[in-house]
Amino acid sequence: MHPTAFTYKTLQSGAPIALDFHPPNTKADSTTGQRQVAAVIYFHGGGLHVGNKSAVPRWLYRRVTGSGWALISVNYQLLPPASGHDIIKDIQDLFVFLEKETLSADGQVFKVDVNRLVVSGSSSGGHCAYLAAMHASPKPKGVFAAYSPAGNFLIPQYLEEKTKPFFMGRDLLDASKFQDYIYPFPNGPLEPTSDIPLVFGAPPTNRRVAMAALYLQLGTYLDYVTGQHEPSLSGSLRKLLADETKTLADLEMAIPEKHRALFPQLAVDSSWPPTLLMTGTADTAVLPEESYHFHDLLEKAKVRTVLVKVPGVDHLFDFAPDAKDKWAVEFDLITNFMAECLRA
Repeated sequence: MHPTAFTYKTLQSGAPIALDFHPPNTKADSTTGQRQVAAVIYFHGGGLHVGNKSAVPRWLYRRVTGSGWALISVNYQLLPPASGHDIIKDIQDLFVFLEKETLSADGQVFKVDVNRLVVSGSSSGGHCAYLAAMHASPKPKGVFAAYSPAGNFLIPQYLEEKTKPFFMGRDLLDASKFQDYIYPFPNGPLEPTSDIPLVFGAPPTNRRVAMAALYLQLGTYLDYVTGQHEPSLSGSLRKLLADETKTLADLEMAIPEKHRALFPQLAVDSSWPPTLLMTGTADTAVLPEESYHFHDLLEKAKVRTVLVKVPGVDHLFDFAPDAKDKWAVEFDLITNFMAECLRA
């Protein structure tokens, strides 16, 4: 993969936020002039805390560019210090950039057709894809979310403190070693960032890699997503979850109005774009029940939705070196789904 990088926005601090543009591998009808292309936007995973635009599944890159579409892989502000509200603004600014700008790559000039976009993401990147479906303009033509959180944030995985290993077979973390990443940030505010390479190594090789698991372990993940620590949103929802007289609807009602824009499960209606959800049935990082729940919500709203269950696999299975061959049938289904969305 040899993409061309573009800055799609600049923070007040002067820090750029970038995207990678991967042009189609198919030849244009003409070698002169501007080439209009449909595109698949991809949001990387990493718990919203780590990662960057280079973390693209190889199979997705090959399928998208080989189908005559551009692949646009995007950085976004990472939390902390950002919150999900900052990420919504990044997504909206991305769409404005794509609508206004032309992109030069491989000796050609491309204009992305913003009326022919599919949004996609792996893990927390799927949450970003949902946020694009909720808040971007124009509305994407389709959504592909791989083992995505936010299908149901109101479950013990997010709200309860963990006392035994629960996350991809890993031991519990020692929170005392991560105090600078834990509210109230005793060493001062963290520097805004949108680009931390996802390095799979034990802490302290890259401590941000551990943040999603740590916040889940502490039961405070939603505090960081919303930016609400005082009072702790997670704490108030945890109390309701422990009350056997309370229902999921009670927990949903307890989410403050100002944060409801971050909860896709509260936003599903008949205007939601067609959506394909893929999950491993043995996922321990993002439980498959989230995809099942979101699929049910979409069906009830009469939205076109496809649920792809991959038996016996855990998180990030499609990043394995043999993924393109092992799950070729599933990837064909996903590619065909995106093609239908982009033709509509």
